[in-house]
Amino acid sequence: MYNIILYFFISFGILASLYAVITRSVVKAIFGMFATFFSVSAMLILAQAEFLAIAHLMIYIGGIIVVMIFAIMLSSKNILDDHHTQKEKKISINPTNIISGLASIGLFLLLASMIMHQEVVINTGLTKTNTIQNIGTQLLSNYAFPLEIISLLLLVALMAASIITRKENQHE
Repeated sequence: MYNIILYFFISFGILASLYAVITRSVVKAIFGMFATFFSVSAMLILAQAEFLAIAHLMIYIGGIIVVMIFAIMLSSKNILDDHHTQKEKKISINPTNIISGLASIGLFLLLASMIMHQEVVINTGLTKTNTIQNIGTQLLSNYAFPLEIISLLLLVALMAASIITRKENQHE
């Protein structure tokens, strides 16, 4: 049963990532990325790495995808108009697309095989709850200042990107 569920999430992740890369619509690509991130989180849960799965969900799905959707909604109306007016173009098949697609599938299958054959035994004497509590305590005590600096840096980068996008759209 474990292998069937794992193969389902592997194939779902491959299909979702291919959809995110192939589609011409930015909004559809973001939803393809959402499905890919979700399948990676499910594989992390199957690998019994619950903390990484929750962090992956919170950071990638809860943070990055939402920020990308807001950036698209706030940046330009033309992107959303192209979604409705532009017909899907045929995919150009050239050697670069084939090589990058095969490399992506190969890396994804390598990750999946590593998860399937994992036999990690950690003998630290700590339970999972103690480990998660230790990580939380460290983040909120010793690493609180660097965490806040990184969040401010990301906020400034997002604001700068929106300002640059607005200036470029005004000149057109």
